Amino acid sequence: MASVKGSLTAAITGVAMATMLLGSVPSAQAATRAPVADVIVTQPFLAHSGDACMMGFTRGTLGWYPGPLRVDIVGTVADRPLPSEPTTACGEDGRYSVATFTAFATNGGQASVAVRADNGQRAFSVPLRATTRIELIVVQVCRHSPLPGPASYCGPAQRYLAPLITAGQLQGTA
Repeated sequence: MASVKGSLTAAITGVAMATMLLGSVPSAQAATRAPVADVIVTQPFLAHSGDACMMGFTRGTLGWYPGPLRVDIVGTVADRPLPSEPTTACGEDGRYSVATFTAFATNGGQASVAVRADNGQRAFSVPLRATTRIELIVVQVCRHSPLPGPASYCGPAQRYLAPLITAGQLQGTA
């Protein structure tokens, strides 16, 4: 009996201490969910120039906001040869790489941003915004020459559909 009384006293003391330290009694209730407006769904992306050596490429994440009227793009774009790479069979070809990100909105509107690199790697962080819901981001890497002669070319366009975010709530949540 003494040990049960001692355990009960210790439990009551523990609750009293928690109340003094935390300002409330601990609860077994689940924590409330964060408002959906605070949720940013990230989606990885990758695109390249389409040539055998992948002379140009970009990779990173798309950060979709609820709605989404805004998508944050964070990543890198690279153009080979990189300073850190040893001489390879695919050396300097006189071109530079441009990664283009195009947002397509439900009202038919478009917004785009392009990031360039030349014989190096460049980190970037840019937002794409629209007045209506962005439903698709297309990422494409093209290689261009500043001089006449070598033809420009582009890799395959990569399509990234908006995650299922509807009416301010993530699909599948209550």
